[in-house]
Amino acid sequence: MIGKAFRMRLREGGLEGYRRAHNPLPSALARALHDHGVIKFTIYHHEGTRDLFASVEIEDESRFAQLADLPVCREWWKQMTQYLECEKPGDAKAIEIPLREIFILGEA
Repeated sequence: MIGKAFRMRLREGGLEGYRRAHNPLPSALARALHDHGVIKFTIYHHEGTRDLFASVEIEDESRFAQLADLPVCREWWKQMTQYLECEKPGDAKAIEIPLREIFILGEA
């Protein structure tokens, strides 16, 4: 199992729309994530801020990277730009800042 994490930032007022879009996650997207080795994907909101923290457990880096080629993922990323900060207007994907693991307790 491989752990990855990243930070995103909500647009002002974007939390409820972002939450609704994920509950439930569209079945085609959930299936694509599962089919590409995603074991667990968790997103947390830092209360009082617009910061989101995402943690994902995957089976294989190359299978996970292939998600970027799927229309269902590209369409989802584009939809999420209405709720998340982007580099510039019209971007196809929101800003995701990778986080480096510095500590883990348990089996690796």
